[in-house]
Amino acid sequence: MRIRWLLIFLLLFYWAISLHNLAYVPQVDGDEPWLASAAWKLATTGILGSDMFAGFHRMDQRAYGYMPIQPMAMALMLRLVGLGLFPARLVSVIMGLFTLALTYALGKRLFGARVGLTAVTLLLLWRTTTLTPMLVSGVLFVDVARIARYDIFVPVFGLAALHGYISAHRQGEWWRYMLAGGLAAMSTLANVYGAFWLGVLLILLLWNREGWRAILFLLAGAAIVWSPYALYIWQDIPSWRGQLLVYPSRYELLSWRWYLTNMVREPYRYVPGLGGHLWKLFARPGLLLLLLAVPLSLAVLAARAIWRRDWAARVLMVPALLLPLLFALLIFSKYINYLVTIVPVWAVAVAWVGVMAWQQRPYRWTRPLLVAITLLILWEGMGRHRALWQSGQTLQPYRPFISQVRQYIPADARILGLQTYWLGLDDFTYRSWFVPMARSRDVTANPPPTIPEALTAVDPTVILIDDAVQGMLLAEPAIRDWMTAQGFELQGVVEDTTYGRMEIWVQR
Repeated sequence: MRIRWLLIFLLLFYWAISLHNLAYVPQVDGDEPWLASAAWKLATTGILGSDMFAGFHRMDQRAYGYMPIQPMAMALMLRLVGLGLFPARLVSVIMGLFTLALTYALGKRLFGARVGLTAVTLLLLWRTTTLTPMLVSGVLFVDVARIARYDIFVPVFGLAALHGYISAHRQGEWWRYMLAGGLAAMSTLANVYGAFWLGVLLILLLWNREGWRAILFLLAGAAIVWSPYALYIWQDIPSWRGQLLVYPSRYELLSWRWYLTNMVREPYRYVPGLGGHLWKLFARPGLLLLLLAVPLSLAVLAARAIWRRDWAARVLMVPALLLPLLFALLIFSKYINYLVTIVPVWAVAVAWVGVMAWQQRPYRWTRPLLVAITLLILWEGMGRHRALWQSGQTLQPYRPFISQVRQYIPADARILGLQTYWLGLDDFTYRSWFVPMARSRDVTANPPPTIPEALTAVDPTVILIDDAVQGMLLAEPAIRDWMTAQGFELQGVVEDTTYGRMEIWVQR
């Protein structure tokens, strides 16, 4: 009963810290309006696409650059509440709540309720990263669950698939294997790397010798869930290919050098945790826990799974080891956000070793050491949550900034700007800088248009130039030349402490 009340307290704590200043903190990331625009169009027209990207491989009619689950869930929220940053991010907060519940249930089912509760505590207070504009607290799980992106969706369906496998193994019913496969496929529909969860389940089936029928049912469940999206792709393969190849370096699957490069670059995924200063490790108990306790816990798990043939240890060890290995080998983009898929499993592993050490007490100093480590983690985590709670006092809100930009924009404007600023300018014809830049580098076009030709096709009457676009103008002088030829003049400037300098250029 006490554990249940502690769990409820932790979930309420997560809910309170996540909802506080949700529309202000963190500052808006470029992917959030991108996905929100697709969700809003789906909610209002039934079409999964974004008008911001009209003109590039039908991105305004068929979106293939991201998987559909997250924009579909956001579309439902926006349909109920209306367009805004808060409801867009609220979807991620809800999925974070599901992740916490599934993490607790996984620890409880495998090793007991204390392990589950400890794992949830780690997720909420375990600071593993340095601070960035998007990772405000440094507690990876809490930070990622505040962003209107698809990252937090992957662990929900991945952990649910693992629960499905546990039930299938214990009950032996064929439909449970199909359910597990279907849930793993749902994880893939959140992000492509969610397919790694299907690999986890296949390894477990083979290791536990559950038979070819279990494998067939698992794959059948995945195929049933995948088939509608496969049909969606099949209806317009040229657009699918064109949209994906805008980042060709991510898909060089036939090159062995690509895999080697991915492995060599994998430490960059963890660099935000180091902050560039190794000596700071000693002031970062959460990061030390990641670098020391996680490998130790995985080693203990592996020993128990292999030599003691512990089934529960196998269930946890396979995703805890296989997922980071597949991330290193197969994912070119080294975003730390993706680790939110793995961190819940690592949290259960560390929690299990910690609880086991507390209960068995092999040495006199075991409990005092565990108490000291726990206090350090709590002290650092609560300090970062306090900073997160107060960060809304230093960050400038998004809406007032956009309102200042709007005052320089004519009513009938056709705007060209980064997708970051679409929220609040959604009532204008708005195109992203992505369109002309991607068209000028389109590997499927022969030949691709020049940058001036691509800009002419977009035909803006207002151009927004922030600090990021200023850097692009330096790299591509043809853009400034085209603006001069088309008669663009500086209409106004907005200075903001959070979003920087924004120049509004209007065509004469």
